[in-house]
Amino acid sequence: MHFPLSHGTNQIIVPSYPQFPHVTRNEWAKHSGKLRNGAFSLRILKFISEFSYRNGGVLLLVSFVDPGYDKLCLAWVKENDMDDITDVMKSLAERLETKQALKKLLESRLQGCPPGSLQVSTEKGYPRYYQIHEGKRKYIGRQDTVLAKELAGKAYHQRLLQETEEEIRLIRRFMKHFDPRTGIRVYEDLHALRKRLVDPLLLPDDLFIRNWLTRSREMALARPNSFELRNGFQTMNGEIVRSKSEKILADFFLHLGIPYQYECPLTLSDGVAYPDFKLLNVRTRKTFYWEHFGMMDDPEYANEALQKIDRYERDGFFIGDQLIVTTETSRSPIHTMHIERLTQKYLL
Repeated sequence: MHFPLSHGTNQIIVPSYPQFPHVTRNEWAKHSGKLRNGAFSLRILKFISEFSYRNGGVLLLVSFVDPGYDKLCLAWVKENDMDDITDVMKSLAERLETKQALKKLLESRLQGCPPGSLQVSTEKGYPRYYQIHEGKRKYIGRQDTVLAKELAGKAYHQRLLQETEEEIRLIRRFMKHFDPRTGIRVYEDLHALRKRLVDPLLLPDDLFIRNWLTRSREMALARPNSFELRNGFQTMNGEIVRSKSEKILADFFLHLGIPYQYECPLTLSDGVAYPDFKLLNVRTRKTFYWEHFGMMDDPEYANEALQKIDRYERDGFFIGDQLIVTTETSRSPIHTMHIERLTQKYLL
């Protein structure tokens, strides 16, 4: 869930509806419409937030004079502070690994290179190459162009190695000193009496989980699934689910300490959907939706399942991003090893 706001000359990029639990669709449509139409003067009061390389630059979250904008931006900070930071740290770790591999490759290519450096000039419109070594200049004739190529490659690899080593140094320094939880600790370190008086922008994990669960349960109670639940199965958490496989999933989430809500309503462009589970990755503070399709050997059921996935994707919920999908048939039941792999990848 991201808020890619670009402040520039008539260039405002705003998502259709980023699913803030405490910002209604009408509120979002009203204020985002002002941004898209350019009717609202962008008077920036303050910048909030962190790095994001998703759109090729730094993501700036802003609060505006309009109180509605302030509410939207603060909602984004409370819901997503750790999400982009985690992605950035992961990207930096991957880039560091790539740069370290490049460094080794460059060092190997520089071994055994000819001595000296290459000097290039032109004479009567023709290039002339010289080898500079120990203060002496030696002309490189046409018959020895391999030497010229090796010296040119040597200079290129030396420069690239220098830049690579500097980037490795900067990434290591950033990863060593940067703590994404610094802002959260500002509230955690307050005296208990002071905490009662403060509405933190960056929530500690326990408070974030509690608020997330409270909102999710309120949403589920306010708009329950009207599809009749027959012969349900009780989970270890006490709720009644529709299938044995859903019980297995719910009990697995509870065992791993993954916050979840069963059949929490999700507002889509064509109405309300009821994913089997709404889940929270506490580490990244990203919300996922899990759909389990348990009768895929039934052609009609399978077709409806594909239509449901397509419905999610039309609203930006893609498998592997915010949507997790599992399937089974009568001959191929759901396997706990597969559930474990998916939870490790997306939810822990």
